[in-house]
Amino acid sequence: MSLWTKTRPSQAAQPGIATDRFAYQIGALLKVISGALAAAECQIIGRQTSVRIKIMSEEQQMRKVIFAINITIDGYCGHEEGIVDDELHEYFTGLLRDSGVEIFGRNTYHLMYPYWHDVAVNQSETKVTNEFARAFDSIPKIVFSTTLKSVEWNNTTLLHSNLREEIKKLKQQPGKNIFIGGLNIAAQVAQWDLIDEYHFVVHPIIAGKGPRLFESGRSLTLKLVGSKTFRSGVVALHYKK
Repeated sequence: MSLWTKTRPSQAAQPGIATDRFAYQIGALLKVISGALAAAECQIIGRQTSVRIKIMSEEQQMRKVIFAINITIDGYCGHEEGIVDDELHEYFTGLLRDSGVEIFGRNTYHLMYPYWHDVAVNQSETKVTNEFARAFDSIPKIVFSTTLKSVEWNNTTLLHSNLREEIKKLKQQPGKNIFIGGLNIAAQVAQWDLIDEYHFVVHPIIAGKGPRLFESGRSLTLKLVGSKTFRSGVVALHYKK
């Protein structure tokens, strides 16, 4: 005897009642399955959201490594050629104020000190240039050199090795951006793919000689995220990797 006929005889004689009960039980089963699937989907979405939030939080906490340099339109980065005015100093002052530390090598150290320290102390230039000098003088600095024995600039630490490890350590610490100054140090850091943002300040000058930007190294495609044109014709290009 069928399961569906174990009822009163009057009901067993009516096929519609068995069909209705079957449909009712199937419907109830489908509701249970649907509820279970919805709950599982909510759990998956919740986990995915939690993972995304965690990743976003880690990215927001990670300090950015930025590199900024003046460059001529034919690709030279020597300090002998360039249009130096208040707009240029104002632009670099903004980058310094967004940074918590600057890292450079021996050549940049000798190029910048004691000149900019003296300007910061004596306030001997224009208002905008003096602001740049104060920002540069006050920011904590790390000089990497295998030949320097000591440094005299205030807020300056001399290190002789482990540049890569030092930058990775700094990225994990809270704080503002990590500013890379100087061509030689930047070339190494770029080779390790540790630079997050590039600021190329292009001067409308054909230099014809001098050190070039990254003469050798890895290929890297960057994304243009901003630009600023100065009255002098200088164009600051902001890229992210």
